[in-house]
Amino acid sequence: MPWFKVDDAFHSHPKVMELSVEAVGLWTLAGTWCANYLTDGVIKESVLHRFGRTSANVRELCAELVEAGLWETVADGVYKYRDWEDYQPMKDDVEAEREAARERMRQVRARKKLPKRSEDV
Repeated sequence: MPWFKVDDAFHSHPKVMELSVEAVGLWTLAGTWCANYLTDGVIKESVLHRFGRTSANVRELCAELVEAGLWETVADGVYKYRDWEDYQPMKDDVEAEREAARERMRQVRARKKLPKRSEDV
């Protein structure tokens, strides 16, 4: 499972300094959701409501994040993290890593199933 990476200086970044705590919280929760579901940083407003916000409040917070330059509007009610691909793992890369790990485990399990030769004992 990929991690949602947040720089330890995020709190003092100029884009973040003027944001409300609610907007930062929504940004963080949405980022973990995007990382978990491998959306490449895209999230629908309908998902944001799951984080306990009213429709009006979600729209206000989204507008705040777009204005700050942390999100971009992709379509009506759809947002994308700006520069997600520069800081977060992309879906194709995560899936490729997962497949490589599955293949490694298949090989390990296959080696364990091989019968022991008498000279190996």
